[in-house]
Amino acid sequence: MEYKFEDGTVEQTETFEYNENNLLSAYKLVVPDDLGGYGFRYTYDYNADETITGTKYIGDATSQEDLSLTETISFTDGEVTSIVTSTGSSYTYTYDTKNNPLRNVVGLSKIVFAGGEGNSSIYNLTREVVVNGSETNTYNYTYLYLPNNYPTQSTQDEGAGEYTTQYLYE
Repeated sequence: MEYKFEDGTVEQTETFEYNENNLLSAYKLVVPDDLGGYGFRYTYDYNADETITGTKYIGDATSQEDLSLTETISFTDGEVTSIVTSTGSSYTYTYDTKNNPLRNVVGLSKIVFAGGEGNSSIYNLTREVVVNGSETNTYNYTYLYLPNNYPTQSTQDEGAGEYTTQYLYE
């Protein structure tokens, strides 16, 4: 998938690969040389305890071969609940029980953990706690809902400011 600026210049490219069970096996993000020329890729292994082990490699726009970290991704009810990395960072996610605006996007649930971040696909993220060394950051999300439990608005409080997103359905 290519992301482009308005003038048509490629901003970044994402690539998703799947295994024989149709599960995400690799993810790669590359930024072209004229915009900094870097990239990273993840490979994913599915564990018996229903966690996923991600291995991240970093490099330039051509090759990503330098091992950066490994991570363990945990799930509850199909949503990413935590990511713990070999570098000591951790991410913890909490959700409500109402409908995510992207709930019905086919295949999205297969890539919610791609790139080292948890993204929701069924429910709405209400809290994210990021621990990096001695620093802990907490981000809270609130929603306004339609009677069918789909949000019309979300507000993200990142401590330094609030960001509001409006959702429109047709």
